[in-house]
Amino acid sequence: MRLHEAMRFLRMALESSGCGEAVAQSRQLLFGVLHLDGMKYLARRDEYLTKDEQAALDRALARRMKGEPLQYVLGEWPFYGRMFLCDKRALIPREDTETVIHSVLAELSADRPLRGIDVGTGTGAIGLTLAAERPCWDVTCLDISEDALALAKENAERLGLSNVHFVRGDMREVFPEASYDFIVSNPPYVRKDEIGDLAPELAYEPRLALDGGTDGLDYYRALSLRFADSLMPGGLMTVEAGFGQADSVSEMLAPLADCIRTEKDMAGIERAVTARRKG
Repeated sequence: MRLHEAMRFLRMALESSGCGEAVAQSRQLLFGVLHLDGMKYLARRDEYLTKDEQAALDRALARRMKGEPLQYVLGEWPFYGRMFLCDKRALIPREDTETVIHSVLAELSADRPLRGIDVGTGTGAIGLTLAAERPCWDVTCLDISEDALALAKENAERLGLSNVHFVRGDMREVFPEASYDFIVSNPPYVRKDEIGDLAPELAYEPRLALDGGTDGLDYYRALSLRFADSLMPGGLMTVEAGFGQADSVSEMLAPLADCIRTEKDMAGIERAVTARRKG
C-alpha cells in the first residue's frame, strides 16, 4: 500500500467506525505514527509502506477504532508550541488550557525571579510551559498521583528543564512550602453525576482528574483556601474553569482579592479565572 492510499484507507476506516473529524484524524494518525510532516509526506506519497510501517499503522488504527483517544494512541500531543508525552496516567493537554498560560504571562513580570506552583499538574502542561517560557521562574509541579508526577518528570526531561521541582501532594491540604508568587491549576471540575454522560473517549482518562464532586466545585473550594494560606500578598492565582463556573470561582476568591478577571478561550467560554491577592 502506498502512503496516499494509506491515508485514504485510514479515513474510510475511521468514518466507518463513527470517529468524528475522520479527514483530520487520518492525517494525524499517518503523520504521527510514521513521523511525517507535510513536506515529507509529499516526497513519499507514492512510496510503498514498509512491513513495519504497515504494522504500526494497523495497531494505531485498531486502538483508535475502539475509542481510545487519538492523543493516547500517538503518545504525544502539542501544547503551547511544545510536544508533551501523554498517556492514561494523566489528562490530555487541551487547547482550552492554553488560556491559563496567556493569562499568567500577561500578568507577571518576565524578568523577575518568581516562585510558583502548578497544582494537579498531570502531564505538566501548565507548569512546564511556564517554566520553559520564563527560565528565571522556579516552578513546583504538584499532583496527588505518583503516575501523573512520573509522566510530568518525563516531560520535563524531554524539554530539558532545570527550573522545575516535583512534589506529591493533595491540593486540599496546605502546600509543602507556603509563600508562592503564583498558583496555577486545572483542577477536576466535572460534576459527579455528569461523568457518565461525557464523550466515550473520556472514559480512558483518569477519573481522579475529572471528578469535581457533587457540583463540580470541590477543588475550587480547596484552592480558595490555598489562595489565603499559600500565596504571597500581591500574588496571583489563575485557574481553569469549566463551562458556566467562572462566576462561582470568582466569588470564592473575591474576599481576599484585589481584582479578579476572566479570559475566554477560542470558543468564547470564560475559561481562565485570575485573581490577585490583596497586598
